[in-house]
Amino acid sequence: MRAQPARAGLLLLACGTAAVLGACSDDSAVPPSGVRTTIDSTGAVLRVHNAGSAPVLSLEPVFAVGEQGGLEGGSAEEFGRVQSVLLGPDGELYVGDGHAAQITVFDSTGALQRVMGRRGAGPGEIERLWDMAWIGDTLVVMDSENGRLTKLGREGEYAGEWPFLRASGLGVRLHNAGLDELYSFAIRLSREAGGGGSTESAWARFGRAGAIDTIPRSLPRRTAPEGSYEMCRGDGLSVYQNPLGETTLVRPAPGGVQALASTSSYRVAFVGAKGDTVRTLSRDVSPPPLSDEEWRSVAAAHGEWKEVWKGAQCEGSVTRPAHKPLLLGLHYDDAGRLIIEYEGEDGPILDLYDEDGRWTGQVPFLERHRSVDPAFRNGRVAVVRLDSLDVPRVEVFRIAEPAG
Repeated sequence: MRAQPARAGLLLLACGTAAVLGACSDDSAVPPSGVRTTIDSTGAVLRVHNAGSAPVLSLEPVFAVGEQGGLEGGSAEEFGRVQSVLLGPDGELYVGDGHAAQITVFDSTGALQRVMGRRGAGPGEIERLWDMAWIGDTLVVMDSENGRLTKLGREGEYAGEWPFLRASGLGVRLHNAGLDELYSFAIRLSREAGGGGSTESAWARFGRAGAIDTIPRSLPRRTAPEGSYEMCRGDGLSVYQNPLGETTLVRPAPGGVQALASTSSYRVAFVGAKGDTVRTLSRDVSPPPLSDEEWRSVAAAHGEWKEVWKGAQCEGSVTRPAHKPLLLGLHYDDAGRLIIEYEGEDGPILDLYDEDGRWTGQVPFLERHRSVDPAFRNGRVAVVRLDSLDVPRVEVFRIAEPAG
């Protein structure tokens, strides 16, 4: 069952080298309706751990668009393929439709306001809308076919562009870490003395004035967990990723660091540009159990894939894990505050944190379209969901404080 709303305040224990005990420790009882945040600053890594129970907030529906959507995008309020959603400063909703190569804007009540962009290669036109993000008041559109990041004003006026790779895929995304910090997937070339070189994936960081720097993308130096994937080669190559297997979440965080977390445990490591861990954030949460029915569904899908690649040379395996993935996503709101999405006993949950890593609230969340991140701004969240026919719709909610 979900925790009940908590009304007590936060108890913060900040511990450092000047502390009497020389390290952070707390043997006191956890307040019955509160949060205890322990900050350990001994050593090179700042460790933040939260315990107790945070206030439970709720989602209040504001509006929804696209319920009657169609694959051909017959009207401005129907979506063919939602690639990205954003919230504006006045509660507006921006929906990026990859099928129509346009952005539909709704006001804070869900009324249609305008349609921005059109298919093409000219200034302000979009050939392949892959993602969207904000930099200040400017909307940045990732156009993977034209190889650029197109900048648009809130009314749709062309405001310039930045060059970008002609690339797409699950890891090719834009990430906001607050409104003044934008990161884009990039490839960095490292030249060697002998004339050769190598490439590595990276993040290109932008501010309001333009490009700031490029940061190597931090990836864990370990092999994929056993049973997490199978790869077959024949007339081509195909990989079946175990949807219930352990993976690593990686995304940029404010200040030029990156947030990394294994989906199997509630621990986020913040890594600097040189690959060193500068801070961790953790909470004691058990991974959710995996039912027989859930595993049978995955096993059946894997079996169908294996039948297609029957006779091919394959490596790896897809096996039943001990539990379902715990962490589902790492997000940031418009103020650069971390939001951790994880799988609770009764469904997805959002944990809200302040800038220092203190756990400030918990929100029972929704099953969502996993390919499109939710958007958070000014106490609202926009989320993409699929109906029974896999037609996308966008729902906007207000995050409400507990009553009383």
